[in-house]
Parts: sequence; C-alpha cells; structure tokens
Amino acid sequence: MAAVRIQQKYNFVELNRNAAYKLKNGSPKFKDVFRSRCRARLKTNRQEFVNKLRNICSYADVEALKLILEADKHQSPCNSHFDAEDELTEEEERIISEYEALLAHEEDMILDLMKKTLEVVCPICQKTALILERLSHLRSNIVCNKCQMLFQRAKNLEDVGKLIVSCVDAHSNACGNKPQFSVVPEDDGMHIYMLCVTCSFMNVII
Repeated sequence: MAAVRIQQKYNFVELNRNAAYKLKNGSPKFKDVFRSRCRARLKTNRQEFVNKLRNICSYADVEALKLILEADKHQSPCNSHFDAEDELTEEEERIISEYEALLAHEEDMILDLMKKTLEVVCPICQKTALILERLSHLRSNIVCNKCQMLFQRAKNLEDVGKLIVSCVDAHSNACGNKPQFSVVPEDDGMHIYMLCVTCSFMNVII
C-alpha cells in the first residue's frame, strides 16, 4: 500500500503542477478582471467616505468640509482624472504583485512536494525513506535508518520505487488482498520480497 500512496502522491503533484502552469499562463483577461475589481474597491471606499461625511455634525467639521469642497472646485478636472488613474494603477500593481508572490510560493510548495514524492518509503517499516549510499560508480547500498537494514545492491532508488509500484499493480490486478513485504536473508545478503499468502504471489524488490 505504501507504493500505492507514492503513486497517488505523484498524481497529486502532476495535477498541482498543471494547475500552477495554467494559473501562471492563464487568460489574457486577467488584468481586465483585476482592473474591474480595483474600480469596485475604490468606488466602495469612496462611498464609505461620503457616508462618514454625512454623519458630520460639528460646526468646525462642516466649515472644514466647505473649505475642502471650495478648493476642489478650483482643482483641474484633468488633474483629478490623473490622480484617480494613478490611484487605480497603484492598486492594480499591488494586487498583481501579491498574486505573483502567491504563485511563487505555490510553485515552491509544489517543487518541495515533488522532491518528497521522489523519495521511496521503506516497504518494511513504512515510516521513513530509503537512503542510497553510493560506494562507487558500480556499487551502492540501500539503507533504512529506521529498520537498521542495509541492502548491498546496484539499483538506484528510482528503480526500486518503480519496481514496488509495478509489483503492487501486478498483484492487485489478480488479487484483492493486501500483500506483505518481508526481509529474507540469502547468501549474497539481505533481500526484500513482496509476498501474498492468499494467491502465492512473490517477487523480489531489492
């Protein structure tokens, strides 16, 4: 079942990576959508400001408001338009910046998850990942620190992971029972076998 979980995690990563790609290279209308959201937000903020002004009751505040309105009359409509556009542009840039930062964070999470899914969980203890100790370009050991097991093999971890998935799939196509993984000592060292007492399935993993 550990191999099945590995395959499921791999599929999950592929889906997330595709989703992140679509998100990053999505619709060209993205900026238009954010522009409309910015305008709606600015409109809401201005409406809230107007509502607050309606609640002004002190004479001093009313006089101050009159001065502001009087000054606003002499302000160039063109300048007001540019100020509004500048405010809108800054809001757009801020939202897009936040979006890009979020996307970068999600990509980092996906890459981190992909690294984890490339690990091969020990089929015996199912608690920690197997480690490859390369002795030379031809010889290497596969170690489980939890089980304290050492397997002297030339296979790399990727091949071991693929073999586990292949064996689990082959067994599940013919038998619905859960297989077991066992360590078997032989003359050339320790081996991991996948066994099923129900259908007598047997295959060496390492």
